[in-house]
Amino acid sequence: MIADRYRITGFLARGGMGEVYEAFDQAERRTVALKFVRHLAANQGQLDARFLREVRMARKVEHPNVCRIFDLAEHDGERCCTMELLRGETLAAKLACDGKLSPEQALPIALQLCDGLAAAHQAGVLHRDLKPGNVFLVEGRAVIIDFGLAAASTRDLEVSDLTASGAVIGTLAYMAPEQLEEGGGGASADLYSLGVILYEMLTGEKPHDAKSPFRLAAQKARESHRTPSGAGIPGMPALWREVIGRSLKARPEERYPSAEAMKQALVRGRPSARFVLTQRRVLIPTVAVATGLFATLAWQWAQMDHRAPPAAALLYEQASAAMTTAAPARALKLLDQAIVLDPQFVSALSLLAVAHAETDQIDRAKDTLLAAIAAKDRRWRLGHGEKLGLDAASAAIQRDFARAAARYADLAQVPDQRQFALLSQASMLDQAGKRDDAIRTLELAIAAAPEASSSPAARVRLANLLCRKRAYPQAAAHFAKAEAAYRKNRNEEGLCDLLTARAMSRTQDRAADRADLEQAIALTEKTGNRYQNFAARLRMVTVAERDHDYQRAIRVAGEVAADAQREGMLGMAARATAELGYAYVYLRKSEQAEPILRESVALAERSKSYGLLASNRLKWGELLGNLGRIEESLTVLEPAIQCKRLRNTRPGAEGMANE
Repeated sequence: MIADRYRITGFLARGGMGEVYEAFDQAERRTVALKFVRHLAANQGQLDARFLREVRMARKVEHPNVCRIFDLAEHDGERCCTMELLRGETLAAKLACDGKLSPEQALPIALQLCDGLAAAHQAGVLHRDLKPGNVFLVEGRAVIIDFGLAAASTRDLEVSDLTASGAVIGTLAYMAPEQLEEGGGGASADLYSLGVILYEMLTGEKPHDAKSPFRLAAQKARESHRTPSGAGIPGMPALWREVIGRSLKARPEERYPSAEAMKQALVRGRPSARFVLTQRRVLIPTVAVATGLFATLAWQWAQMDHRAPPAAALLYEQASAAMTTAAPARALKLLDQAIVLDPQFVSALSLLAVAHAETDQIDRAKDTLLAAIAAKDRRWRLGHGEKLGLDAASAAIQRDFARAAARYADLAQVPDQRQFALLSQASMLDQAGKRDDAIRTLELAIAAAPEASSSPAARVRLANLLCRKRAYPQAAAHFAKAEAAYRKNRNEEGLCDLLTARAMSRTQDRAADRADLEQAIALTEKTGNRYQNFAARLRMVTVAERDHDYQRAIRVAGEVAADAQREGMLGMAARATAELGYAYVYLRKSEQAEPILRESVALAERSKSYGLLASNRLKWGELLGNLGRIEESLTVLEPAIQCKRLRNTRPGAEGMANE
C-alpha cells in the first residue's frame, strides 16, 4: 500500500528513470499506473526536481493522444506519480514484431502524434525524448507517454538550473542536431524526432547509420540521412518523402513551424508543387521538354473532377441520389459497384465513407477514408469538387463537425452536389450544437428544391429539429409532405427513416407510435438496412417503457445491443445498452443496472460519439448517486457536464436544460 491510498497489483515496466507498477487507487476507485524515480544517491536532488517538474507540467496537458497524469505521492522518501493506465503495446514493440508499416497504416498514427504534440506545445510543454518506445498504441489510439524529460518552452530559471550548459538529454538517434550540440532545442526538436519516427515506421530502419555519437551528430548537421526511397521503398508516396525530408532539416527554422502545420501537410494528401518540381526525376525532363510539359501540366490543372467510366459515373449519380433521399443501404451497394469499376474514383470512395458513417459503421468508414486518401495520393491532382468532398468526409469521420460543416458549405456551391451537401452541412451543424443554423440550412435545401418530391429527406430532418424546439404543428406538416413523396416514389428506406423519426417526435399517441415502428421494422426486413432496423427496434423499447412493459423493453434492448455489436455499430450498441440499463432502473433493480450502464459508457467511448458519451455518463452517474456512491458519481458526471457545457456555450446552442 503506497501513501495509504494506492495498492500495487502488478509490475509493468522498468526504464531509465525508474519503475512503473499497476495499482488500484482506493480513493478514486480506479486502476492507475504508478511511476517511481529510481533512487540514485549521486544526483537524487536533480532527479527529484526533474520528476516534480514532470508532474507539474504534464498535468497541464489533457488530450486523448497524451498520457494523463493524475497525482503526486511519496513513499519511504521516494517520489511517485499516478497516471492513466494504458493497455496495449509501444510503437517500438509493434515495429520490432511486425516490421515496417504501410503508408495507410502509418497515417492515423502520424496524425495522432501531431495532435498530441500540438496540445503539449500549446501548453508550453516539450517532450525532448520522443521515440517509438514513448508512443503507446491502445485500440487504434496513439498516446505519447513519459514526459519525464520534458522542459517548458519558456525555459524558466528552474529548467536552466536542472539542465547544465552543454548537457545532452534524450535518445541520440531521435534527437535534433541542436540537442546534440547545445543540449537544448524548442518545439521544432520534437518535430525532428517525429520525423525520425515516421521514417522508421515506413522503412523499418533509422535514417542515420553512424556508429558513434560524433559521427551521428555530423550526419545530422549535414543532413546526410538516407532517403526513404533508398531504404527499400522506391514506391513511397511523394507526400511522405516531403514531410520526412522537411522534418529532418538541420536548421530548426526550415522544419514545419508547428505540429499542426505538419499534420495539415499530411492531411492535404499530396506533396507541394515546389517539392514535386525540385525532384530530380521531374526537373531534368522539365528542362529538356519545357514547352511540351508546360502545355501538358496546364491542360491537367485545367481539368474538372475525375471522369470515371460511364458505368461507374452512373452508379455514383444513383448513389448520390440515394443518399439525398435517406437510402444509405442502397447507396452502399451502388458505390461498391462503382469502385470495382474504377478503384481511383475518389469521390465515390469519399461518399462511401460517409455512407458507412451514417449507418454507424465507423471502422469501415475510417478504412474507406484511408482508401480514398491512398487513391488521391496515386493521382496527379484532384478536381475542385473531389477535394471538397474528401475534406468534408475526413472532417465528418474525425468528428470535427465545425470543419465538416464549413467544407460541405463550400461543396454546396458545386451544382450537382448542392442538395446532398446542404443536407450533410445541416447534420454537421446540428452535431456541432448549432441547431438554429442547421434549421436555416435545411430550409435553404427545401427552397432550392421546392417540390416535396425533391426534398423529403430535408423535410424529415427539419421536422426532427422542429420537434426538439416543440414546434409540433410545423413538424407535422413537413412529415406529411415527406411521407407523400416517399410513398409516391416507393422509397422504402426513406419511408422507414421517416416513420422512425416521427415515432421519436412524441407528437402522437402510443398506438400511433407503435404502428409507425412496426411498419418501419417490416420495411427494414425488405431493404436489409440493419441500422434502420436497430433504430426502429430501439425506439420500440421506449414505447414499451411508456407502457410499463419493462420485461419486453429488457428483451428488445438486449437483442439490439448484441446485434449492433456484431455488426460493428458501436454507437447504436451504446444507445441500446443504455436503454437496457435504464429498463432495469425502472424495475428498481439498480445493482443489476449499474454494470450495464458502465458498459454503455465504454461502448460510447469506443464509438467516438462524444454527445452520446456525455448522455450515457449522465445516466450512469445519476444511478451511482442514487446508490449512495457519491464520489464515483462525481467522477463520472464531471466529464459529462463539461461536454454539455462545451456544446451549449457554442454560438447557436439553446440553453443548458440537459445539464
